[in-house]
Amino acid sequence: MAAERYVGRKEIADLLGVSQRTITSYIQKHSDFPSKLDGKDRSFPVRLCLEWKERRVVSEAVSSMAPTEEGGLADAERRQAIANAGLAEHKLALARRQVVDVAVAAREFRNTLSRIRSRLQAVPGEHAPQLLNLRTIAEAHHKLQAMVDQVLEELQDAVADGEEDDDLESAEE
Repeated sequence: MAAERYVGRKEIADLLGVSQRTITSYIQKHSDFPSKLDGKDRSFPVRLCLEWKERRVVSEAVSSMAPTEEGGLADAERRQAIANAGLAEHKLALARRQVVDVAVAAREFRNTLSRIRSRLQAVPGEHAPQLLNLRTIAEAHHKLQAMVDQVLEELQDAVADGEEDDDLESAEE
């Protein structure tokens, strides 16, 4: 087996992905951090330091997943009760129509855009004959503005009809 390779503070810090100051902290706070003091110089066994860091990361991950002693089961039950209450409030708000389901709103918006698109695509076929024999740009502009106003009015009426339908549905419930 090959001899353990030792490196200096900067190299071990780079290998572990920490600062040199963190290496100093490891030495001071963790008696099991592998290093060797040779006079005033300290060196670090690469393999042992990497294994030490891996054990530390795993240990921290495991301890962070463990339930805290203070909360335990009672804390989990409290969080579940809060979540259930929030869910009940959300369902009630939906029933009272105080909130809107995003999928329903998106579907309604797509339907509205589809109606607008269809209506606008029909405009040239319906109104092109009215543009024949116009003599000036002003006449064409006036005629086109009247057509746009008519389409906008029709769309506004469709929106108002939709609102009346919503009011009827609410009253029935």
